Amino acid sequence: MKTSERIELIDQSLSSVSSSIFVSAEDLTELLQIELGHREALDAFIPYSKHKRKAIAPRKIYYICASNLDISAQTSLIIGLLLGSELTFKIPTQGLSAFSKLVEELPISLKQYVTLISEHQIESMAISDVVVVFGTDQTIASVKEQTHWKQRFLGYGHKLSFGFIPKGNSTEEWAKLAVQEINAYNQLGCLSPQAYFCHSLEEAEQLTDNIRLTWKQEPPRPLPDDFALEAKIYNARQECLVDGIRIFTPQDKGLDWTIGLHPCGSTVFRPMPGYRFIQIYPTHDLASMLNPWKNNLSALSVASEEITPFTEEMSLPFSRFCQTGRLQTPPLQWLHDGRPRLADLVTWQFID
Repeated sequence: MKTSERIELIDQSLSSVSSSIFVSAEDLTELLQIELGHREALDAFIPYSKHKRKAIAPRKIYYICASNLDISAQTSLIIGLLLGSELTFKIPTQGLSAFSKLVEELPISLKQYVTLISEHQIESMAISDVVVVFGTDQTIASVKEQTHWKQRFLGYGHKLSFGFIPKGNSTEEWAKLAVQEINAYNQLGCLSPQAYFCHSLEEAEQLTDNIRLTWKQEPPRPLPDDFALEAKIYNARQECLVDGIRIFTPQDKGLDWTIGLHPCGSTVFRPMPGYRFIQIYPTHDLASMLNPWKNNLSALSVASEEITPFTEEMSLPFSRFCQTGRLQTPPLQWLHDGRPRLADLVTWQFID
C-alpha cells in the first residue's frame, strides 16, 4: 500500500471515529514533507543534494504506553499507521479505553497492522526494529536494559510544563484560557501546566481571582471517586498551608480544583498531584526557580498575542513555546521533546 493510500484511509478513519486527535490528510502530508523531505520519501528514491535517498520504515514497532493518558498512544498509532509498520501496543493493566475504542473502530485494512497486549512480551519486543516507551524514568531504564543495541530505542519520560503571565495580562480572558489548559486530561500529562508565573504578588492575586471566577462560572467535571486520590490532594493542601502557601478551593471545600498562591520570595518549585491542583508564583527569576528541573522541561505557554519578545523566558530549555490556551493541543508537526516524530523512526537507503 502506498503512503498516499494510507493517508487517505487514516483521514477517513479519524473523521468517522471518536478521537481526541484532529489530524487531516494535509497534516500528514505536510509532516512527511517537513521531516522526510518529500511526500513520497517512503515509496521511492527522491532527490537529496546531488544524490538520491529513500526512507525505510521499521517493519515492527513495539510500544509501551503510559498509564495515565490515551493521547500519546493515539498519536503513536497515527504515526505508525502513516509509516505502514506493524504495531504492537502494550497497554496498562487498567486499560486505555479511548485508545482501545479508536483501534476497534479502525477499518480492517488499518486494524490488521495493530496488536494490543496487556502483558509485556519480551519475545515480541525482541523481534521489533524500534521500541518506544512512555512512562517513568525507572520504567524506561528497565525496558532499555531488555533491548538489543541493534534496536532503535526511544524513551519518553515525564516532563513538566508551565505558564507565564506577562505584566498586565492577569486578566479574565487569559485566565479562561489558562483554565482550559489545566482542565485538559485532569492535569496529568507532560503538557499539563504545573504552575503559572506572574511578575508581582498583585498580579498573582488577580490571576487567582480570575481563575476562581472561571471555575465558579463553569465548574469542571467531578474528579474520580477514589480514596487514595482524595488523600493525596488533602495531604498536598496541608503541606502548602504549613509552608505558608494560601490555598483556594470550591466553596464546599471539595476536591474538584485547588489553587496554591505562593508568597513573594518563593524560590522553590515543588510538583503537586495534578487533578486541577495549580500553583501560582509571583517571581522575577523564573530561570533560578526552574533550574533544578531543567532536564524535565517540556513546554511554556505565554499569555500574549506575540511570544518572541519574551527573550529571557525563551532562553529557558523548553522544547516548545505557545500561546496560553494552546498548551495541550500541540500541532502534529511539533518536535516531541525536541525530536522529530517520523525521522527518528526511519532509516535511509542512499544512491550516490
